[in-house]
Amino acid sequence: MTLTVPMRVLLMDDNEMVRDSSSLMLQHLGHEVSTATKGEEAIFLYFKAKNEGNPFDLTIMDIIIKDGLGGIETIKIMHSLSPDANFIIASDYLDDIDFSDLKQYGVTGLLKKPYSIPDLDKILSK
Repeated sequence: MTLTVPMRVLLMDDNEMVRDSSSLMLQHLGHEVSTATKGEEAIFLYFKAKNEGNPFDLTIMDIIIKDGLGGIETIKIMHSLSPDANFIIASDYLDDIDFSDLKQYGVTGLLKKPYSIPDLDKILSK
């Protein structure tokens, strides 16, 4: 297992089981985690933490959200308001979408679901 520097991570996923298991994996790796179920909530939590002087180091986003803003829309909004924001996209639909232009919005990595602790650790250590 790679030794990553502990980070504050915001995790957005509308699937409760995925959100809970991913949160536990991140905590196991030594990271502090807050969760959101949709884009509107992620935006609120991100800027609340930033305004309180305790910003997130990274946001992990699912791209398809059933009832609310999805990951790509959320990333674009958050980046327009905070160009220093960093994102990892986590999805089981990575093969269906062209992410080549998303680097300009702070996307630093792609994580294919389902993922394991070593997969998560590897992408976070980059």
